Amino acid sequence: MSNKIDLKSPAKINLYLYITGKLENGYHTLDTLMVPVSIYDEISLELKKEPGIFFHFETSNNIPKNEKNIAWKAARLFFDKLGTDNGLEIKIKKNIPVEAGLGGGSTDAASVLKGLNFLFKKPFTDEYLETISAGLGADVPFFIGEKAAYCSGIGDLIEPVEIKDKKKLIIVNPGKGLSTKEVYKKLNWGLTNKVKKNKRILFKDCLQNKNYVFNDLEEVSLKMMPEIAEIKQKLANAGAELALMSGSGPTCFGLFQNKKKRDHALESFLKNCNPAWRVFSAEFI
Repeated sequence: MSNKIDLKSPAKINLYLYITGKLENGYHTLDTLMVPVSIYDEISLELKKEPGIFFHFETSNNIPKNEKNIAWKAARLFFDKLGTDNGLEIKIKKNIPVEAGLGGGSTDAASVLKGLNFLFKKPFTDEYLETISAGLGADVPFFIGEKAAYCSGIGDLIEPVEIKDKKKLIIVNPGKGLSTKEVYKKLNWGLTNKVKKNKRILFKDCLQNKNYVFNDLEEVSLKMMPEIAEIKQKLANAGAELALMSGSGPTCFGLFQNKKKRDHALESFLKNCNPAWRVFSAEFI
């Protein structure tokens, strides 16, 4: 049995995000179309003889490096389900911005589960990993499949969808994060409960019927970080077919028809953007 594996954990964007309800436990239900994109955290897992889960980060930030980290929780969950008490060293190079609406923590957790499953010769199916990972975070099951999907429930009900049109993107983070918990806490459910299209939006409709394409969390996030509006406007000015905030923000993305148009827009965008912003060139995967 191999004792080490290296993994690439992709980010995601939400092509639209509707809040559809609020549960008694405080969680909100939603309807969204999520797509994995080519910004990756780099993760290395190595099994150890001595028990314990140990972290090493290549970036210095305030990410917890103990049992509070979702990747640590994923490893502990896997070992508990397997009935073993192995030791594990987790090395993570964070390239996906933190608290950005791009699923950076969730994708790391999913990679830990999938990586450990591989190292232990796949004792669990992907379907089982999706089921158990829902307790870690609403986006984690999506990253187990790592394919574009309609997600509903609290994000844990997943229906994969094939998107053949691999759009090119400019993804912009204002250089700081927003707490998803705080965004949802400030969400006025009554105001988001507006009339919406009565069926899921197909990918092609996201571009053709933009009146239906919006993010219910954007209004709250915008009040907490006004730069979101500026980023979206600059993406639209650069020629994006669609400019929207992803997840609970504050990261925004612009979609472009092809690489040539995206690269031309990127050159223009970089000349006029705030130097504190983190700007990524990416594509659907």
